[in-house]
Amino acid sequence: MMAPDVEMWDVLDEGGSPTGRTVARATDGDPTATLRPGEYYRDVYICLFNPSGEVLIQQRAAGKSIDPGRWDLSAGGAVISGETSQQAASRELAEELGISVDFTGQRPVITATHPDAFFDIYLADLPDNDLSRLTLQSEEVQSVRWAGLDEILAMIVNGTFCALHPKLRRTRLRRPSVPQRHPLAVTGRPGRTTQMHWRSSDSREPY
Repeated sequence: MMAPDVEMWDVLDEGGSPTGRTVARATDGDPTATLRPGEYYRDVYICLFNPSGEVLIQQRAAGKSIDPGRWDLSAGGAVISGETSQQAASRELAEELGISVDFTGQRPVITATHPDAFFDIYLADLPDNDLSRLTLQSEEVQSVRWAGLDEILAMIVNGTFCALHPKLRRTRLRRPSVPQRHPLAVTGRPGRTTQMHWRSSDSREPY
């Protein structure tokens, strides 16, 4: 019997369409070990910007099995079986940073491919630089800060930042150019929810 906390993935074909098969994320070593050759799963990543164009980056928790302690994009993770990419993006932001946002109806600005995965990337603006409103998931994230593109690229070179897919690097982590406004709730201190707004890319023209 499958443990209730085991993460299940929908298996995709090379075109990104569900095959009807689901697999459990491997818990030891390579999490994709349960995939067969030619099978894929889907990851989502969210890149948040401040008004100065800096990117919110997170330092992965020391207990993570992959890239512990290295810096990464604002939030991200695998799409769980039955979820859409947009639902997964909303869930990962809520879990890792305490941000509640609805991505319904949006398309990722990029879908990059990997030997066993599709990476859907979403971009969004935060209205200010205040990180005190965020609630970090300690099992996933040990700290967050703002960083410019040049610094991130230097961190990739020196090994302190998770390597980004070249297609994502070529976008130069640009801020959304055709923004739409959507409600954002950032959960900070227990019992308090601060209502804010964010702007995300319309993404009618995927890269």
